[in-house]
Formats: sequence, C-alpha cells, structure tokens
Amino acid sequence: MLVRPDISNPLIQNGNSLFSLFDILVKLKVRFTDMTFPESAHEDIKKCVNECTAINIINSLERACLPSTMERLFEKLSSSECEKFRTFIKDELKTLIAHEQSQRGFMEILRSLPIWPIHSSENKFIDATTGDLPPRKLPFFSFHKKTNFYRCDHESDFNALTKLGVTPMDTLEYLKGIVKQVVDESDHSDEDEFEPSQAYVIFLQRVLLLRDREIEKYLGPKEIIPNKPLSDFAHVDTLYDMSVPVLRSIFHDTDKYFLPPELQNNPVCLEALKRMGLISTAKGIPLPERNNLFQKDALLTSLLDKLTVEPDDDYHDATFIVGEERKIIRANRYVLSAASKKFEEKFRDNINEIEIEFHQDVFKVFLQLLYGQTFKDATIPILSTASDFKTEHEFKTHYLSFLIDLLKLTVSYEVKPLRNKVEDAIMEGEYVNIRDLYRIIECLKDFDVEQRLKGFFEEHIRSYRNPINKQLRKNAVTVKEKSEISKISQKLQPYLQNK
Repeated sequence: MLVRPDISNPLIQNGNSLFSLFDILVKLKVRFTDMTFPESAHEDIKKCVNECTAINIINSLERACLPSTMERLFEKLSSSECEKFRTFIKDELKTLIAHEQSQRGFMEILRSLPIWPIHSSENKFIDATTGDLPPRKLPFFSFHKKTNFYRCDHESDFNALTKLGVTPMDTLEYLKGIVKQVVDESDHSDEDEFEPSQAYVIFLQRVLLLRDREIEKYLGPKEIIPNKPLSDFAHVDTLYDMSVPVLRSIFHDTDKYFLPPELQNNPVCLEALKRMGLISTAKGIPLPERNNLFQKDALLTSLLDKLTVEPDDDYHDATFIVGEERKIIRANRYVLSAASKKFEEKFRDNINEIEIEFHQDVFKVFLQLLYGQTFKDATIPILSTASDFKTEHEFKTHYLSFLIDLLKLTVSYEVKPLRNKVEDAIMEGEYVNIRDLYRIIECLKDFDVEQRLKGFFEEHIRSYRNPINKQLRKNAVTVKEKSEISKISQKLQPYLQNK
C-alpha cells in the first residue's frame, strides 16, 4: 500500500524491537513503513519517518485516534491484547515519564490510554485518570458487581498507576465506602449481592490485621460484622467470643451469635474485635433453663470461666509459679484434687506454692483440661498461632513441643484420660522429620507409660523408612550438624531395622 509521507503524522520505521506488538499496533492504526532515506535526503523528508520507539508509538496513537477518542480506538483490542500492550507500557514507563520534560503534555497522552482493567462485570478497561485505586494495605472488595476500581493483578500495575499520578485511596475512606454499601439501602441495586460472604470475611480479616485503632473505632458501632453462618451482619457488641466455655454452653443450640472461624481463631482479629465490643464474658447474660443445659455442664463451664475468662482469686486457693517467667497462676484446689491424685497428695501436705517448669501456655491448657474443657477447645489458642510461623513445618515442630510438654504433665500428675488424649494427638501428627522423631523417641523412656507410643512409632518409622534414611544421608555442612545427625541416627536405627 502506498502512503503519502506527512511530516505532521510521521510513519514508524518497522523495527524488530516492537515486532511482538506489531499486529496490535496495526489494529491501533499506527502506520509502519520499511522505507529508509539516505543520509543525503532532505531533513524534512527524514522527519516523515520516525524511529520505532515507545515515545514515538505513543505520539502516533494520539494522532491515530483523531477525530475520535482513545477509548474508541482501543475498543478493537481484546483483553489479552490490552494486557500485552499494558506490559509494554509498564516496561517502558521510566523512559516515557522522563520524556514529559522535553514534550509538554506527553504525560496527558500517556494517562489517556484506556489499558487499565477495572473490577467490573463488564470487563472494561479505562485510562489512568478516571478510576479509583484501592489502598496498598488492603485487597480489593466490593459488594457492587460494577465498580470503577482499578484491578491490580500484579504489584507492577499498582506501581505503574501511582507513577502515572493515580493516588491510592485513604484506607479509612475506602472502608467507609464499603460500609456504606452495607448500611445504605439506597446504594443497593438488583444485580448486587449484599449478603455476608467468605470473600468479605477474608477482607475483614485483613482489615483487622492492620491493628489500626482509628479504623476499629470507626467500625465498632457499625452493623457490618458477619456472624458464623454468614446469615446476617451484626453489631460487634451483639456477638460473643466462642472460646469462652460458658458462652458456648449458653448458645449451644445456635451459632448465629458467634464469629466466623477466620476471625474467631485469629488472635490479632479476636483482640481487635474485643476492643470494638465483642462480648467475651458471661456476666449479665442469663443462663439457660436447666432443661436446656445440664447442671453438670453449667457447673463445669462456670468453673472454667472463672479460671480463664474472669480470674477471681476468691475462688482460687492453689498457687503455681510457672516457667522461666515465673508467671503466677492460681486455681481451685478442690477441682484439681478431684482430677488428679497427685494434686490431692500435694494439697493434703499443705503445700502452698507449686513450681512448674513448663511454659505457661502449656500449663494453662493442662489446667483447662483438668477443669473439664475438651482437648479440641483447650488447644485452640495454640493452633491459632499457626499463621505466626514462616512454614507449616516450623509450626508443626512447635506444636509437637507443646504436646510433649503436655504429655509430661499428664504423666507427672497421673491423669490417664488426658494422657491418652495427648498420645493420640502425637500419633495423629504423622511426623516424618528426623528431628521431630528424635524428640518423640527421647521422651518415650520416662513418659510412655503403657508403651502405646513406642508400639505406634516402631511401625510408623518403618513405614517411612525411605524418606527418613534419605534425611539421615543428607550431607551435613557444619561439625555441629554432623554431630546432630549422628546422634539422631543412633536413636532411630533400632526402629529402622526390619523385624
């Protein structure tokens, strides 16, 4: 095709540098040519063909869209083509932004490119001047299916938009917009869904993890906290802390007054919600009628509540000095004596204080188990710390340490039912790491009272012989590592041998 050279609308020299974008640029009416001019050609003729650079491409697009708009020009591109062109812009952004100093108004052209996707059911792309950018600290969320929020699939999208002059929304203002969607019915449309959802729970979790007191103060009075079955939004001061035994007993027949597990089991979120007004005490709440709650359960939950939620020394006459921190923990002698003969013997001898060598977290769980709390409920605070560890294995090792210490307590105080529970938990862990197995085997001599663990791990270690041997053969780097592997190997070898 013949094209008339035009100094006001130069052609682009067809170069290899943008070969991958050639088809897209042709769709966008960028005019290419293979024509070259000799050095002796007139300067005005040379200006009719520009080098194939990102800057010249952008200027060519501005001319190509006239007399219409950039939006109309880019309608021809598919989503994948828009993404490809957007990647090109992000890669060249530093050069393009710097060019504003030598070509006034160039940034306006750059911002006008409708290549930025938004969160919308319409699959739209807009320019860098008309959308909203969520705050960096939070993910996007909206109950509306059509929004004007930029969809930043990658960190590079967020960074590029900010470099183009888009200001991220203030975190609190962003949240106010979402709260308005919930509480203001005039903001609702037929196609939107204004019900609690799992996505909303995860978003709210991220909000609470910010530990921002100003945000907590704002959200506190709002009816925006989802209940556990995700059936309603509620004021936080109408919901209850499920970790409190007496509250679970009071509301044993419904979960609509409790939090979703993502909020309940996350310590940071739970503390934030308590600051906002979450109810974590049974004080002032009438107990159900006796026919709805067995008297035994009411007694146990009341005692447990006094131990864990509202410690009251008027009820506690046994003192424990716990761990290296020498934490003072008090409990009721009668309850402990009923649960453990060893405690009964100590209290009969009028021992006023008992030293406990284990960490306070372990001992607290032990006491709660003695008070009648289920193993599952008592270990929730330990399990909820999983997110604090870098890897799953690090947490698994931490949890094993907790279980081994708990086992030692149950053996020392001769509480067989609890000992069996802890042994079951250790066996359910499916430990294969050689260091974990070493620690388990180490404790068997003194704390495997009925040889249940020994019998189980003899079979377990043989079943995983290959991966265990592979770990033992791994080359140790330091002298310390070599010594450690040698010690572990000696301990595990009897279990690795065939019967």
